[in-house]
Amino acid sequence: MKKAIVLLLVICGCFELQAQANIIYVKAGANGNGTSWVNALGDLHHALKVARSGTQVWVAGGTYLTSSTGDRTASFVIPDGISLIGSFAGSETSIAQRINGKNPSILSGEIGQPLNDADNALTVVYTHNTTNLLVDGFIVTGGNANLQQMKSPASCGGGWYNDGANQGTSSPRISNCVFVNNTANYGAGLYNAGTNGSCDNTLIENCTFEGNFAQLDGGGIYNEGSNGTCNIRIINTNFIKNQATYGGGVFNTAEQGQAITTIDSSSFINNISVDGSCIYNTRGTSSLCKANTNNCRFESQALLDNVTNSNDMDASMKITTTTPKIVSKLRASTY
Repeated sequence: MKKAIVLLLVICGCFELQAQANIIYVKAGANGNGTSWVNALGDLHHALKVARSGTQVWVAGGTYLTSSTGDRTASFVIPDGISLIGSFAGSETSIAQRINGKNPSILSGEIGQPLNDADNALTVVYTHNTTNLLVDGFIVTGGNANLQQMKSPASCGGGWYNDGANQGTSSPRISNCVFVNNTANYGAGLYNAGTNGSCDNTLIENCTFEGNFAQLDGGGIYNEGSNGTCNIRIINTNFIKNQATYGGGVFNTAEQGQAITTIDSSSFINNISVDGSCIYNTRGTSSLCKANTNNCRFESQALLDNVTNSNDMDASMKITTTTPKIVSKLRASTY
């Protein structure tokens, strides 16, 4: 009897022990315990559940679905305090050995019939109150947040919903990621929710937002700072062929709050909207809402202005506009 109890404790504790290790290895199709590439876990969801603060989760190239049962509400829920690193070949012993773009790790919401967005996952990635999180080296695709539930992952953030709302704070660091072919009502690629909370210090670097489509606002990124703050930074990032009614590339909004986006060394090309094809800033009373751009490139935008500033959240016709200089051609997409 005593031997049976000991054996049971060993079996039940194997994943908990792995969670305390420095690295958890994940490879699509594997069935190990995550202790090495040879014994990699096949279930990314499980790895994220057992990972503890300080853990690195290394993910080999391959496609990882939000659900195996067609559950549209399922997302990759990434906990705080870890480093989630993708695009490994599956034999590396250091992060530096990865070859950029050769072994893409794809986080996909294409969980139903191919070419039928109606059965896709609502939101591919979900983060909540993350202040010490790194996500590096992933393609995020196939999210479709198309339901009518305001300020929730059901209608916002088809690719990623970053939740710092309602007295929370969420500020992940997102590096070397591609957000492509996601749809939503608001913030098709990424939605930063700072309503009554904060998404301050969210950092997006060396990323690409391409071909994302918002039915309403924020084709690439939507930053919400109403009754809170959503002051984020974007560095060396491409915005290509994203579409929205307002803010094809980036949409910033605040009512009695702040939404200030600092954008450095980034490029906007062929983004489409009715107004503010690159960036649309709209603020209500007692608010500060703007985009500070440094060394950015703007090319071939449509339909109207590259950057639009509205003084009234409900009065898009009452606008003042500034049009940045269109300069040299954009570098090639990174994936």
